[in-house]
Amino acid sequence: MPIRRPQLSKLIISAALSGLFAAALVFSTAVPAAAADINGCSANVQNPHWSNGAGGHISKANWSCTRVPTLISLDPIGGYGYYLWLCPSKPPKSESYLSANCTVKGENYEDINATSTRAYTRYVPPASQPGAHGTGWYIACATWQTRGPGGVGGLRVTFSNAVHLTG
Repeated sequence: MPIRRPQLSKLIISAALSGLFAAALVFSTAVPAAAADINGCSANVQNPHWSNGAGGHISKANWSCTRVPTLISLDPIGGYGYYLWLCPSKPPKSESYLSANCTVKGENYEDINATSTRAYTRYVPPASQPGAHGTGWYIACATWQTRGPGGVGGLRVTFSNAVHLTG
């Protein structure tokens, strides 16, 4: 009895469909990038890391806006700010979890007056202060809002990833 071999064209189609399914699975599990707000502003909060210059752990964030002039508010009166947290276990990206289970190791409330479309940088702790110390899980969180040509933007929360650091 001859061995039945599938037709080559059927194998190619099957492989292509499997590849499409795998690609769809990868894309569906990817975290989408945060969309810009009403003033075309977005934030990129970097993961906490050791800084030789600050002598401790810091996080750096960059904001940019396509519609200027725009005020990016980090003012604590509005409930905003840029924070560095130290947690005993790996935290989720949740403000309520952080405030209940973690310790603030740095705060920055310096607003940004964006007058051009370039990137504007803030550090936590601010560059004028030493870096944070302690071993555990660090995560940075920026809570911010904009006021500009597009109007008043909604409250935005942008997190870094949680990373385990020592020292």
